[in-house]
Amino acid sequence: SNADALAEIIATAALAGELSLLAALASRHLASAHEDLGR
Repeated sequence: SNADALAEIIATAALAGELSLLAALASRHLASAHEDLGR
């Protein structure tokens, strides 16, 4: 149904965001960006 398809899309987007965040943490891009911006 449409609700199942929407739930799958939302779950996929959330998983992609989590993977992106973990990749940034692992490669230290997140920390260096925060240092550069003073945040």
